[in-house]
Amino acid sequence: MSALVCDLCGGKLIMGPGGIAVCDSCGMEYSPERMKEKVQEIKGTVRIDNTHMISTYLDMASTALEAGNLEEAENYANKVIEIDPHSAKAWFYKGKAAGWQTTGRNNRYSESIVSWINAYNYSGTEELKSLIDDIKSESMKLAAALLKMHCNSFVSFRSQDNVNDITNALKTIKDQLDTLCEKTSIDVYDNEMKKILAGILNSCAVDASNNADKSFGPENRNRDTYNWKTYTAAKDWCLDILNTAYDLCYDDNLCHTICHNYVAIAEKTRDSCSYKFEPSAYGSGKYIPDYSFTDAAKKFRTSKIDDWKSKERNHDPNRGKYIPDYSFTDAAKKFRTSKIDDWKSKERNHDPNLRKSNCQDATKIYYSLCSEEGRKTAIAQYWESHADEKSKLETELADIDVQKSNLIAEEANNTDHRQLSDIDSQVAVLRAHKNSLSIFKGKEKKAIATKINELLSSKNSYEERWAEAKKLIDAKQSKLDNRRSEIVQELTKDRGAGKIVLKKLLTIFNDKKGAVSPLDLVCYYKEVLPARFTIVGDGNDAIENYSKTMAVNSHRALALIAALTGNTQDATKESQFVYTEDPDHTKTYRINFQVDGKDSRISANMQSKTIDSLITGYFYYELEGDKSAQSVANFIQLVIYSLAGFCPSFESNGLAEKISEVAYGFSPETDIKTDNLNLTISGGTKGSLKLTIMPRVN
Repeated sequence: MSALVCDLCGGKLIMGPGGIAVCDSCGMEYSPERMKEKVQEIKGTVRIDNTHMISTYLDMASTALEAGNLEEAENYANKVIEIDPHSAKAWFYKGKAAGWQTTGRNNRYSESIVSWINAYNYSGTEELKSLIDDIKSESMKLAAALLKMHCNSFVSFRSQDNVNDITNALKTIKDQLDTLCEKTSIDVYDNEMKKILAGILNSCAVDASNNADKSFGPENRNRDTYNWKTYTAAKDWCLDILNTAYDLCYDDNLCHTICHNYVAIAEKTRDSCSYKFEPSAYGSGKYIPDYSFTDAAKKFRTSKIDDWKSKERNHDPNRGKYIPDYSFTDAAKKFRTSKIDDWKSKERNHDPNLRKSNCQDATKIYYSLCSEEGRKTAIAQYWESHADEKSKLETELADIDVQKSNLIAEEANNTDHRQLSDIDSQVAVLRAHKNSLSIFKGKEKKAIATKINELLSSKNSYEERWAEAKKLIDAKQSKLDNRRSEIVQELTKDRGAGKIVLKKLLTIFNDKKGAVSPLDLVCYYKEVLPARFTIVGDGNDAIENYSKTMAVNSHRALALIAALTGNTQDATKESQFVYTEDPDHTKTYRINFQVDGKDSRISANMQSKTIDSLITGYFYYELEGDKSAQSVANFIQLVIYSLAGFCPSFESNGLAEKISEVAYGFSPETDIKTDNLNLTISGGTKGSLKLTIMPRVN
C-alpha cells in the first residue's frame, strides 16, 4: 500500500490522538474524515458482485406486483437496476409499480413512461415484441385509471379545481404517450385510447350531472339563488367535460351518445331556476320560481343545444340506412302465425314418409301404453290383496322422511358448521371490500388480505370437528336412503301383466235413443280412463257449451271485420246468431281431455239440450290439429278404454291399426258394427280424426 503523504508538500503524515494526522514537514493537519477518504483513495473502490441475485429479485418483484404490494415491487426492481442497469424486465416492473402508486397529488405516470422507455432500449430482439405489447397494455390501463381517479373526485365534489385536475391529467397522458411514441415508436395514443378516455369522460359528466340534480332540490330545500348558481355552474362543468370527450372521440356510436347526453344536460340547465318562499295571509304559503337565465342567455344556450342536436343527428348510427317502418300489428302477426302453424300441421299430415312412419309408431306407442297400464294395474291389484303389508311400508316411509328432516336440522344447527359459515361470510365480505378498493389502495388491500388469511387459518379446528360430525350424519343419511330405496322398489316392483278390470258399464243408446247425459259421461270417464287422462274443469265446468264458443267466436270475427271495413250492417245482422241458454234449444256440448297434465286436443262431443238432459242424435270423439304419432296413440287408448264400457262384447283387436290407417290416409272412412252400435272412423289427412258412435240401424 502506498504511504499516506501530505497534499501540499508530499511530506509524511504522522497519526495523532483522535484520529487526526499531522504532516511532519509543513505541519498541515488532516481530520479523521479526510484520512478515511485518503485511505479509500489508496485502496480503490470496492464492489460487491450480486449478479446471482438478479433472477431472485425479479421473481420477488413480479410476485409483489401480483399481490398489489407496489412499493415492495418497486424496491426489488431498483435492486436489480443497481446490479444491472440494463435489465429490461426490471425497468418494466419499476415503471408498472411506480405508476400504480399514483395519487391525486403525486402523479408518477411520467416515471412509468421513462422506465418503459429504458426497458424498450435495453430489451433484446426475442423479448421485444412481448415487451411492446405489455407496455401498450399497461400504459393504456394506467392512463385510464389516472383519468378515472380525477373523474371520480369531480363526480363526488364538483369544483373548478377538480375540472382542472381532469384537464391536467388528460394533458399529462397525451404528453407522456407522445414521448413514449417519439422515443420507442410505440403508438398508444391512438383512436382506441382516445375512445377509452372519451368514454370515461362521458360517464363522469353523466354521473356528476345526476349528483348535481340530487343536491339541487326539491323545491323547499337547496333551491335558493345561491344553490341554483352552484347547480348551473356544476352543470356547465359537465358540459365542458362532454365537449372535451367529443373532441377526443372518433367512434360514431360513442359520439352519438355524448351528443345525446350533452343535449339532455344542457336543456335541463337552460330551463332550471331558483325558488323562493311566498307567504300567504290565507294559508301556509308556497314556493314559487325566482331567478333563471335571461332571455338572451336562454337564446344563446338554445343555439348551442341546436348545434349539438345537429351533431347528434350526424352521428346517428341509423343515418343513411333503411330502417323498419310500418308492419302488421301484434294481433295481426299472432293471427297470421296461427294460420301458418295450421298450414305447417297440414304439411306434416300430407308428408308421405312421415305419414308412413307415424302410422306404424302410433300403434307401437299405443301397445306400449297398454303394457305400462297393465303393469300399473297388476301392482295395484297386488297391493289391494296385501293391504296390511303396504300400510306398514308406507308408515315406515313416513318415519324415514321424519328422521331425514331431523338430520338436516342437526346438520344446519351444528355449532362448528355454523362457525365455518360465519367465517366464510366474513371472508366474502372482506374480499368484496378488497375488490371494491381502487388500484391505488395497495396498503389497505394488503391489510385486508392479512385479515382474510387469519380467518382462513382459524377454520382448521372447526373443519376437523365438523368433518367428524358430518361423517356420522352422512352415514345415517345413507342408511335411511338405502332403506327408503328398498321400500320404494318393493312398492313399485312388477307384479305380472295384470288384467284391465272393467270398472263400469254404460249404455249410451237405448232403443236408438240417447240413454245418458253429458254429466253421466263425465262421471264415467273419471272412473274408467287410465290415470294419465284427466278432464279439463270440474263439475259443470267440465262440460263446454261448444255451440256458445262457436257463436261467440263467429260474432267476434264479424265484429273485427266490420271495424276494419266500416260496414256495421253485417255485424248487426250476425248478432242474431249469438247463442241462447234456452233449455229447449239443442246444443253441442264438449268434454275436453288432458293427457299427462297437458292439452291433448282430444274431445268427446255430443248433442243435448242441457248438460243433464239425455243426448240426442250422435256422439263422437275428435282429435284436432296435428296428428303426431303420440297424439294418435293417445286418441286410440282413450277410445278403446271408453268402448270397453259402452259395448263389453266388442273385440278391440285390430281397432288400433284401423284408426291409425284412417288417420294417416292409408285407409278410407271405415264402418264397424257391433251388437247395438255403429262406429265410423273418419278424418284422413285433411280433416280432424273422428270416431263417431251412433245407435245401430238394421
